Amino acid sequence: MRGLGDISRAFVPRDTPVMEYIGEVLRRPVADRREEAAERVSQSFSKSSTYMFALDENDADSRVVDATRKGNLARFANHSCAPNCHTVVVSVGGKLTIAQYATRKIEYGEELCWNYSCVTESEKEYRAAICLCSSATCKGAFLDYSGSSAFTTVMSRRHNFLDRNALLIRACAEPIVPEDRTRLADAGIK
Repeated sequence: MRGLGDISRAFVPRDTPVMEYIGEVLRRPVADRREEAAERVSQSFSKSSTYMFALDENDADSRVVDATRKGNLARFANHSCAPNCHTVVVSVGGKLTIAQYATRKIEYGEELCWNYSCVTESEKEYRAAICLCSSATCKGAFLDYSGSSAFTTVMSRRHNFLDRNALLIRACAEPIVPEDRTRLADAGIK
């Protein structure tokens, strides 16, 4: 069973743009504060929604599209483990934007859905993210749980074998300076 998502108003061929994901473009710290506020609301009232989508890399200078207040219908496309749309960050006129494309032929009246591809390190949050897509390939949750392998996965994607070993040797050879301790503390590592 799905929620009240966005419905296709026409036949859409495969690989065709469906719509743009529109909202306020925020810096990562502002988006994080809004998500924290929404989390507090959800703990108090058992209901809260955010429609955040990262435009670029996940660091302090990154930008996020928040469609919560100023979004369009694209924000109502629900998650599915077997989606008919996918999202792509594209550059239009020198500005980054998020476009949704059809992954297959979409029939008139069919619900538009995409894989949220969101990751959490919280097992509690993962267990609460129950997927309702009812597809044959449903994985049971609309979030992916990173668990203890998250660091290894990032290292594998971002660094080749030689880079990883150079980082390891450097970390063993260089003393920890106050700036390192500050960065570790900021990341919550003791």
